[in-house]
Amino acid sequence: MRTEEEFHARYAGLTETLLNDPDMFGYCYTQLTDVLQEQNGIYRFDRTTKLDVERIRAVQSRPAACER
Repeated sequence: MRTEEEFHARYAGLTETLLNDPDMFGYCYTQLTDVLQEQNGIYRFDRTTKLDVERIRAVQSRPAACER
């Protein structure tokens, strides 16, 4: 992704797909912080915020299909 907005749009879309699947009972975003050669974290290597954490929280907080 080139921009933070592109990341948020893609992340929300992928997460929504998982949360809408009644057969999905769990998933994990494994890289919370950037590490040496990988740059996929929500936080930078020094643990400062890189993305809008409130937007990520909003996407993650909605009930999954299996909870409704």
